[in-house]
Amino acid sequence: MKRDQIATDTAHWRLVSGWGKPVVNRPDLPEFVRSLSAVETALVRIDLSLGQALAQPPIGGRIAALATPEQPAEAQLVGPVPVADPQTQGQGFLFLLRKSPLPPGTAVVGWLALAGETASGVLVPRSALLRHQGQALVYLQVSDGLFQRKEVELEHPTESGWFVDEGLKPQQKIVVTGAQQLLSEELKEYGAEPP
Repeated sequence: MKRDQIATDTAHWRLVSGWGKPVVNRPDLPEFVRSLSAVETALVRIDLSLGQALAQPPIGGRIAALATPEQPAEAQLVGPVPVADPQTQGQGFLFLLRKSPLPPGTAVVGWLALAGETASGVLVPRSALLRHQGQALVYLQVSDGLFQRKEVELEHPTESGWFVDEGLKPQQKIVVTGAQQLLSEELKEYGAEPP
């Protein structure tokens, strides 16, 4: 019995040192572990870059596979990681992905939701975005039959597109169908290299 108790205590402290108290102290720990092993949910670690730190933990986040950053899923904050990553050495957090869990070992990118003021900007649907020569582009309708190409910064993905907080205004009309054809015509006109 004593040997079994020591083995149980050792397993408990391994869980605490690897996953932290917020995971180990869950009232539904057996069901939580079962859902992780069945890949119904995923526990994801997000580490900030060295030199970056948050004064307060995030309130949530969005996580996507590094290969498909345009398809983020909402993630629930579990808590801070108990051990620093030997390579990144940055502040880290554990998140739970309930929808669209990723396979274990998947490289991910994450966007953290922080408490504070809300940002203003424009939600750009995925269908409106084009990529050309390393730039993200949209076409704006400036008048009937006249369109202008505009570069945008894609920093805040959402489930239906990207939130752009600079360069676009809410009243502007963005081409959501046929943008690729506009780019093709523009490339033909300028010999494959638009000005």
